[in-house]
Amino acid sequence: SGNTVTAVGDLQAGCPAPNSPGSYGSFGGVGTVAADGSFEVAPKGTIPSGANVIVLSGKVPAAGATSWSGTYSVSVQGKSGCQGPFTATAFPVVDATYTGELMTTGYAKPTGVVVALRLTQGSAQILQTDSGPSGYLPLSGTVTVSGASCFTRGTIQLPYESYIGGSLVMAVFTMDDGSQMKVWGTLDSTDELAISLVGVSVSGGKCNASYVGTLQRQ
Repeated sequence: SGNTVTAVGDLQAGCPAPNSPGSYGSFGGVGTVAADGSFEVAPKGTIPSGANVIVLSGKVPAAGATSWSGTYSVSVQGKSGCQGPFTATAFPVVDATYTGELMTTGYAKPTGVVVALRLTQGSAQILQTDSGPSGYLPLSGTVTVSGASCFTRGTIQLPYESYIGGSLVMAVFTMDDGSQMKVWGTLDSTDELAISLVGVSVSGGKCNASYVGTLQRQ
């Protein structure tokens, strides 16, 4: 916003030998846009010893652009990691219903439990902390369920628990039997035609279970 660039995300860096073979975790940073449109985003505040650090550099895209290019560099556990180009692709705002049958984990057998997720993405929320910015794109919505004996409907109660992060979807529903359903998966593409479920877990009730599956946009 304005002349400030904020980046928050998940780091998956596979740096070849002799550098670290890989690093995983979340990162955040903030930078100021110069008069020529260039920027550098880096963590602010106190950085813990041995923490993973990612720095993004580039130029802000033109108005209406659908992608954003630049370069990145990674320091893994205090050592120089790797660097290279990046391209960030914009995903449309999620405002849709996704439906599908849940499958058992392991052998992915049909369960007869069908869910319909109605998800609406809100505006970006950026939190400033001592270790740098943290933010999320909140989700609101409901889930309706058929084929389950304990519940039929749930609602997202706490927006900061349910969010969009790039292709990642995380939604936490309070169900009508008092249990909690956590849904996490990935959008299949920027067309957002399907959500591939990494996992669905139900806990805190009498129908606790875990599922996988694919939900199609209606």
